[in-house]
Amino acid sequence: MGKVKWTENLNRKGCFAFLVFLAAFWGDTSFAVERLKASGDVKIGAQAPGLSGWGLNNKVLDLKKFLPETGAKYVLVTFFATWCMPCREGLKALNEAKGALKERGVGVLAVDVGEGKEKVSEFMKHIDVDMPVLLDEFQESAQSFGIGASGKDTKDIKLPRSFLIGSDMKIRAIYGKEGKDFVDAIIKDCR
Repeated sequence: MGKVKWTENLNRKGCFAFLVFLAAFWGDTSFAVERLKASGDVKIGAQAPGLSGWGLNNKVLDLKKFLPETGAKYVLVTFFATWCMPCREGLKALNEAKGALKERGVGVLAVDVGEGKEKVSEFMKHIDVDMPVLLDEFQESAQSFGIGASGKDTKDIKLPRSFLIGSDMKIRAIYGKEGKDFVDAIIKDCR
C-alpha cells in the first residue's frame, strides 16, 4: 500500500512538473526576446540587403531613403504576416513604444510577407497599429533577408524576424521571437 501511494505521489509530481513546463513553454507569451547571429546568409555587421516596394500609403518605401526621410539614426525592419500571432504582439509593442524609440533615434518599417494590400490594411486597422508598411507580396524582400520564403509558399517563412539597421546600412542586431523585453533590447542595441 505504501508503494502505491509513493508512485501515485511521484506520478502526480511528475505530471505537475510537466504541466508547469508546458505552460511555461507554450502558454506563456512573456518569454525573452530571441537574439540571432544570422538570418540565412544575412549576418550581424553585414550590409543590409536592398529593400524597396509599395507601401500601404500607395507610395514607394525604400530602406536607403527611410533614414534620411525620417531623421532616424536606426531603422528596425520588422517582417510580419497577418496570420502570425507573435508578430501581432510585436507590432503592438513597437506601436506603444513609438515615443521611446523615436527618442533613441529608431524608426520602424514593417514589412508584410506574402499578402495583399486590402488584407494588410484591414489587419493594421483591426490591431490599431499605425506605422509605415511595405508590402512584400511576392516575398522577394523576405528572401533577401534570409527569412526562407519563396514564391507564394508561406510554410517555410521564419516569423517574426526583425533587423536593427544603422545609418551606415549595416545590420546591428537580428531578433527572432519578440518577447516582453523586445523594445528594451532594441533600445539597448542602439547604444
